Amino acid sequence: MLANRCGGMKRFFKSLNKCKAKDCGCIKLTLEHLEKGQEGIISSVPEHPLLSPLGLRPGKRIRMCTRECFGGPVIAEVERRSVALDRILARQIEITKGEVDAR
Repeated sequence: MLANRCGGMKRFFKSLNKCKAKDCGCIKLTLEHLEKGQEGIISSVPEHPLLSPLGLRPGKRIRMCTRECFGGPVIAEVERRSVALDRILARQIEITKGEVDAR
């Protein structure tokens, strides 16, 4: 069973989008794919009237706090504020991990 998990993780990491900048070393993924405690920089957000007032804007640093079970929301921290988001919305928020400049 562990071998199946490892094989699945290898496929997952191969499928991640690498940053287009030469020798950047960044990985682009969605907010839903961050593990608990991981941080990244928001690279894009969908059009939604509540995201910007919550601090979810491109260039902001975000940290994954927890992912609730049974398809519940993901809880992330932006600007020292905890924000609960539906997983469908979290899949649409793109994050860059790696060597990035925080604004």
